[in-house]
Amino acid sequence: MAVTDIAINPQLSPDLAEQLKRQAAPLDRQLDNPYDGPQPIAVTGVLEQLGRQLWNTTGLDANTLLEALSHARDTETPVRLVVTHAEYHPLPWELLYHDHFQPAAG
Repeated sequence: MAVTDIAINPQLSPDLAEQLKRQAAPLDRQLDNPYDGPQPIAVTGVLEQLGRQLWNTTGLDANTLLEALSHARDTETPVRLVVTHAEYHPLPWELLYHDHFQPAAG
């Protein structure tokens, strides 16, 4: 089966890379114990904030990515996001987040 690879070439300054690593560090504990704090991690906005910061480093175009995902759905083929810089692999790319328009389900 064919796979569509979409390269993510993160453009991070050393300061931003360090900031993202510091923000990501406590996430494993917070996700394993979501009710450990004053409110569950999922409703704090922390995940979206970090995901948005990661998105801003990618250089990806939201519409291009949405078109690739739509095509993959139509053709039943997978899409894989590939982070090209190994030093950034440990960042939580699964949180990648973009505030794109989503029509109401109906």
